[in-house]
Amino acid sequence: MSENHSLSDYQDLDIQSYLEAKLWISSILEPAVCVTGMVGNLLSLAALSSKQLKGPSYFFLRSLMVTDFNVLMWIFISNLMWRAQMTTYAFAFFYAHLEQPLINGLMCTSNYVTVALSIERFLAVCRPVSFAGNTHNNLNAKICVFLIFTASVLVATPYCFEFTVIIKGWDERANRTEYDLTNNKEVIIGKYANAWNAYMWLQSGVIRIAPFFLLLLLNIGTFCTFQSKMKWRQQRQPNSPKERRNRSLTEPQNRRLMCLLAYCINVGQQVIM
Repeated sequence: MSENHSLSDYQDLDIQSYLEAKLWISSILEPAVCVTGMVGNLLSLAALSSKQLKGPSYFFLRSLMVTDFNVLMWIFISNLMWRAQMTTYAFAFFYAHLEQPLINGLMCTSNYVTVALSIERFLAVCRPVSFAGNTHNNLNAKICVFLIFTASVLVATPYCFEFTVIIKGWDERANRTEYDLTNNKEVIIGKYANAWNAYMWLQSGVIRIAPFFLLLLLNIGTFCTFQSKMKWRQQRQPNSPKERRNRSLTEPQNRRLMCLLAYCINVGQQVIM
């Protein structure tokens, strides 16, 4: 070739392509995914609003949909606010001390509500005797969701210290002080750096890795036990009208259970994202 390209030319091209892709994702793809997800969660909540759909399983599902809706809503709001590039103190304070704890706390809540739903289904299939006891009620489900939310907020709280608000300058046109946010050097590279790095590893394991493996093990165990019980029922080949009637009553419950399991598996694939 007659024309030679230096390494800096390729680096500039890579940086430009990266910035264009980042702009396309943040301005088009991310808002579209958030809006689609919010609409889907609202439709799911409407479908589960029937008075006939009672019990801990449906309460966990509704709680999961409400949490996912809030995650997507705050990501969408945060994206719009960031593109507005406001320089007020409230804007800088929100991004420095509230955005990351809020979103990560809701994501942690969503993951562990999914785990709680999988545990509930696991007990229903694998431990039906203990599952039928007094512990299986809506009150305990509500307490479980409350404890999950409280623990998730505590796990995400240290994100409040990742950034700090600084004075950017004076806006003569608006006649006010401009604010911005920057990394908290004492936390990132200062005397608290080791504690912060340990926390980052710990929260990654708690929020993302642990729920993934819990969901994997619970859903595999539930699915295998469910399949073995279905084979055992088919081998019996009920002949009496009473047995056939009982089988017709349990088949809708079995289909409902498989729908719940499929939903848990699909949500579980998103935990490590």
